[in-house]
Amino acid sequence: MTESQKKHDTTENTSNNPENTSPEHKGGDYEKCLLTPRARHYVTQAIIDQLIERHDEYDGFVICGYSMAIIGSILADRLNKDLVIVRKNYDSYHSPSNVEGWTNQKLLFIDDMIFMGETLEHVNREIKQLSSKIVGIGVWRQQVELVGKFEHIAPLWFKMCLL
Repeated sequence: MTESQKKHDTTENTSNNPENTSPEHKGGDYEKCLLTPRARHYVTQAIIDQLIERHDEYDGFVICGYSMAIIGSILADRLNKDLVIVRKNYDSYHSPSNVEGWTNQKLLFIDDMIFMGETLEHVNREIKQLSSKIVGIGVWRQQVELVGKFEHIAPLWFKMCLL
């Protein structure tokens, strides 16, 4: 295993070792699931395996905010689909628009959780500027769990519904 691979391997947690000088992760479990190559590949491949069957029923993906930009861009690239990005209301940005992407698209909304539907409603309002519409919703969830001194990437849960 190369030094880079060792640095990004999420199978062992050495943060409790006071002599450990390697970088440790700061942030939530969600980001940790996507910030290492191994975890990113696992998450995206599991989602792609389900999306590929209905590949021709949507033109692209619509995502909201930084948290979904990582996975949304990988999915769009691997499935050769367009990507529409909607900023959250509180994001600061360097663009005059709150939404960026191609017009007249049939979009699959991808998110890591739908709790009350506020993000979905926000995205739906914003993509009307592009004359696009949401034709489906894909929701995924994954957790990194600490098992003893080892971290375990819990099984991925992904559900898709075309409207």
